[in-house]
Amino acid sequence: MFNTINKIFLLILGLFLAGAIIIAAAAFRKDSSTPVSELWRLYNSELLIVAGVLVPAYLGGIWFLLVVLVFNFRSHLEVAYVHKIKVTEPFILISLITSTVVLCISDVLAISLNFIVLLQVVAVCAYLLVFVFLLFRKLNQYIYTTLLLCMILLSLTAIIYIDSIQNGLLLIIFLFIISETNDAFAFLFGRMFGKRRILPSISPRKTLEGLLSGILFSAFAGLMYNYFILAYPFSVFIPVMILVLISVLSGDILFSIYKRRHNIKDFKAVLSGQGGMLDIYDSLLTSGLVFYVMLVCMHGF
Repeated sequence: MFNTINKIFLLILGLFLAGAIIIAAAAFRKDSSTPVSELWRLYNSELLIVAGVLVPAYLGGIWFLLVVLVFNFRSHLEVAYVHKIKVTEPFILISLITSTVVLCISDVLAISLNFIVLLQVVAVCAYLLVFVFLLFRKLNQYIYTTLLLCMILLSLTAIIYIDSIQNGLLLIIFLFIISETNDAFAFLFGRMFGKRRILPSISPRKTLEGLLSGILFSAFAGLMYNYFILAYPFSVFIPVMILVLISVLSGDILFSIYKRRHNIKDFKAVLSGQGGMLDIYDSLLTSGLVFYVMLVCMHGF
């Protein structure tokens, strides 16, 4: 395990070194519209983001659960912020208490896939009941909130289960490397070289150059991670990585649509320049849920 962790550390260090070289090169670009100081600030934020997930995931146990619970609490705060309501609003408060209980139970009994699936079904049914109640009350502003909170809960229970299985830590790190590498390098290249805007009505700063750079770097990181760490046959790994990459990109777009629909640029900021927790980890949420579904399909019940 020590040797494996060393390899992971070297891969992550290599990605950060590549990012530092790219930012350093930006100092020589006179036509760059983004100050290098801003890129370095965001680079330092990325260090905190990586440490904030990988260290608790490595420690495991109660530490990983605490991070998940903090993320769940913060997600409810950010959703409440979008709708300009207090977290003590009955709908938000009930969702927070219910999801916290479900996550704690999931962590205790995560070794059973059947139990996790049962919990997820119960959670979905509970949110559907709330959905129907809101429709009856004609509180349309909460409908999308209900669906978002339901998706977050399903994603977090999925990540808890993935972490609990054999080599689960390595799979969590794989998801994290793919999602964060895509986000980081898409941002860097988009800011430095981006000219062709895509989806301007959904994500105004997203460019074709950034999109392609994020895909290429995250695909390369995924291939290296599989070669040195996971060692799955390419015939198995390539389709999985493609689906994970699609889910990473889809998560970014879906959360952007949610923000545009509610006329906000970012969720309530937790890190300057990075937005809220849901801005930082949107891709990890969707890729974790999709990866979990793939595991269920491959291994059955």
